[in-house]
Amino acid sequence: MVDLYIAKTRYTPEIHFSASGILSIKGLSLLEDTPSLYLQVMDWLKDYLLTKVNSVVVIFRYVHLDTSSVRAVVDIVQLLDIMQEKGFDVNINWYYEAYDEDLLETGEGIQSTCKKAAFNLIKVEIEDLEEE
Repeated sequence: MVDLYIAKTRYTPEIHFSASGILSIKGLSLLEDTPSLYLQVMDWLKDYLLTKVNSVVVIFRYVHLDTSSVRAVVDIVQLLDIMQEKGFDVNINWYYEAYDEDLLETGEGIQSTCKKAAFNLIKVEIEDLEEE
């Protein structure tokens, strides 16, 4: 299976999904055509379901995301829940800057849609986010 890599732009996040099972989405997500970007992630995850690897670590490190991006992330989390039900070990890590209450609340809302997979809210200092 080939890694998925989508470079960030001014309004889109960097997306990297390695065949070893680590998905990282980080940056800004303010999209005009949200489905075209996030459907690539969904398709990759569906293909990943067919591999012999049985664990997935997902790292969400958003600076900001719009409403349509939140909906796409919920769809991804729901697919990850299905993967958990099918025997995958799924860990989702939602990083938010210590003083960013909006991003924390967004993470909590998405966490509430996650029924099976481990969903961790991780508070970081702004310097920690900038280093990546």
